[in-house]
Amino acid sequence: MKVARGLIIATLLSVGLVTIFNTWLAPQSVFSGHRAAGKPVFQAMKPVELDQSLIVPFFKQIPLNYQYKRVKIKDNELFIDLVWPGTAGDKQKYDATYTDAWQVIASVFTQTSNMDQLYLRFIQQRGEQPELILAVSCERTEGLMTELAQAEETLARAEEFLGQFASLVYGTGWRK
Repeated sequence: MKVARGLIIATLLSVGLVTIFNTWLAPQSVFSGHRAAGKPVFQAMKPVELDQSLIVPFFKQIPLNYQYKRVKIKDNELFIDLVWPGTAGDKQKYDATYTDAWQVIASVFTQTSNMDQLYLRFIQQRGEQPELILAVSCERTEGLMTELAQAEETLARAEEFLGQFASLVYGTGWRK
């Protein structure tokens, strides 16, 4: 009987304390005393200033079909080589090339503050010399940034997007 009475009292006390804390903390955030009401839970990530020390973590978070071979930063320009596989089916390879180019462009220009020009090459290693499949160059412009703000719609038409906002040069290995 004493145990049951003690359990009931402990339950009532804990419910009372929870009610008091919820009432007291509800209009405020637990963090730094900021008010939580009306603020989004997730806030946009600030663009990073990309440099040599951030290359690996930055590019690891971009989901791509092809692997990086080389990434180089020079001033506000970024040079990237991606390895084109020799084994995927033709249609898959070409669609994935456009998609990867779009992914890199979107990530670089929306998640960095200091990259103004991007040079992207898709290469296939045949023998000692790499063979150029596709080269893409893109410059940060106001029109590009507006289009990237509508990202979900753009990915579905990556080839059209690249034709409008980037310069494409097809190498000797394209559509053999």
